[in-house]
Amino acid sequence: MSGVIVGGSVTFAPGEVERLRPHLNDLIMATREEPGCLLYSHAARPEEPDTVIVFELWASDAALRAHLKTPHVAAWYGQIKGAKVMGSHLHAYPFDETKRLRDFRDP
Repeated sequence: MSGVIVGGSVTFAPGEVERLRPHLNDLIMATREEPGCLLYSHAARPEEPDTVIVFELWASDAALRAHLKTPHVAAWYGQIKGAKVMGSHLHAYPFDETKRLRDFRDP
């Protein structure tokens, strides 16, 4: 299997996450229905409530590229355009193979 993991975090100015939460929920729900979306999760850090942790798993590079062109992603970018982003650390990690976690345990 070849795919892409997207992971990292985005830190917003105080209060921005709460303002953006309804739009983020819309993005999450629409994205989870996309072909090629295997996992799409965003979570707040309890110790840093203005930071959103991002974890996505895509079946292919093409699926991720198609996701970035959807109307719900455009709507999300429209919402965060006016938000104050303090830092963003998002990265894509392509992979060609998956293994079960237990395959990494010593025999």
